[in-house]
Amino acid sequence: MGIDFGKINDSTVLTCLEKCEDGKLIMRYLKEYRGDYNNQLNGKKNSIGIIRLIELINPAQVLVDATGAGEKLYEDMKRVFGSKIRGIKFTNTGKERMVTDLHIAFEDKRLRIMNDDKLIQELHNLERKSIAGSKRVRYEHPKGKHDDYVWSLALAIMGVSRKTISFHVSSA
Repeated sequence: MGIDFGKINDSTVLTCLEKCEDGKLIMRYLKEYRGDYNNQLNGKKNSIGIIRLIELINPAQVLVDATGAGEKLYEDMKRVFGSKIRGIKFTNTGKERMVTDLHIAFEDKRLRIMNDDKLIQELHNLERKSIAGSKRVRYEHPKGKHDDYVWSLALAIMGVSRKTISFHVSSA
């Protein structure tokens, strides 16, 4: 599961992927939240909050945007779910890696996404820009557009693509 937090200009988007035995990634859940962070996490009268959704879906891990306002939300979620929650600080280098992984998943036909207009529009609108005076790049959305769905999906892909370490404990 990947969660990109947003409140005022952007929205919070939660994406849940399933990794199948053949390595394919299938988007199983996509939800957008707006407004007050407390309502996003705990829900309102007629909507389910992020915390309850994580309890119901029970993903192996949840990668969340821990940049800016996301830092406090990451800490709050970590207190509830412990090591299941992994905070990711967005940097230009990190975003470059995330977009590359996303591109490869599409190119290799390993990723099946929902037919969601906002998601598809944001994927098409994401722009790669050179940073003046350096060889580095940054990713951004055109003025008046958003990229919350893209980063939520990229976080989810990072979560299922992350290599796990196996170890054996022996008594000496």
